[in-house]
Amino acid sequence: MRVLVFLLVLANLLFFAFARGYLGGGDNPDAERLRQQLQPERIHIVSKGEPAQEASGTPSGATPSPEAAPDAAPGKGGAESPVPPAPAAMPESKPEEKKVEDRKAEEKKAEEKRAEEKRAEEKRAEEKKAEEKKAAQQAAQQAACLAWPDLPVADADRLVALAHKRYPGVTLSRSTVAAEGGNNWVFIPPLPSKADAERKAGELKKLGVTEFFIVSEAGANQYAISLGLFSSEQGAKDLLEALKAKGVRSAKVGLRGGKVTNVHLEARGDATQIQGLKDSGTAITATPAACDPKAANKP
Repeated sequence: MRVLVFLLVLANLLFFAFARGYLGGGDNPDAERLRQQLQPERIHIVSKGEPAQEASGTPSGATPSPEAAPDAAPGKGGAESPVPPAPAAMPESKPEEKKVEDRKAEEKKAEEKRAEEKRAEEKRAEEKKAEEKKAAQQAAQQAACLAWPDLPVADADRLVALAHKRYPGVTLSRSTVAAEGGNNWVFIPPLPSKADAERKAGELKKLGVTEFFIVSEAGANQYAISLGLFSSEQGAKDLLEALKAKGVRSAKVGLRGGKVTNVHLEARGDATQIQGLKDSGTAITATPAACDPKAANKP
């Protein structure tokens, strides 16, 4: 019994010595982990629901230990201080969408300006056209024309002299009128012989002229080639122009039969002056009439 008690006491002593490390045993592993800790003072335990503080900050209500300051200083072998975040990139002053919208707005404004200029130009053109039309109407109202269709030569000369003296703004035109039995004649002057006349007739056919005849009766016009007879001088002139267009160069206009005793006289100009010319020619027996519109439009 004594031996058992002695063994129990000895076992307790040995365990106590082992636990204290008196027998050369290993250190407490927890103590080794505590020695390996870095900056344990920066660990801050918070209760549930309490916001965590920045890692670099100091716990509220605690004063930083004097040993922590040297460790936090850069270049001292301690942990580096947290790097501040890079500044966010500045937004573009005018994004691409804004530029596109601005460009479209400028194009629309330019298009509206062009349309407005076009409308203004069209309006000016219309106003100018209206002014020209009004001026033409006024000129037509002021213009007048009187004709003396069958006037003796002496009376025609008297009217022409009166117009030149008193009414210089009046334009006069005169043409001969064949007396009774006379006609305006388009012809090729007499040729030396009948053979020459026939040869000329052959040339006319080659040029496409088919309406003609050779004058065969004796007289001043023998072997002349007649191309047409007209009651008015204008008709003869029109045929002559048509023959020249075909290449006929030797044709002429003249009077055949009778004597020229009358004149067709026309006066054009301001209505007031035309009326004055009519009133001043009281000694002239022929009565004037309005001009033929077709004749008035011819140059």
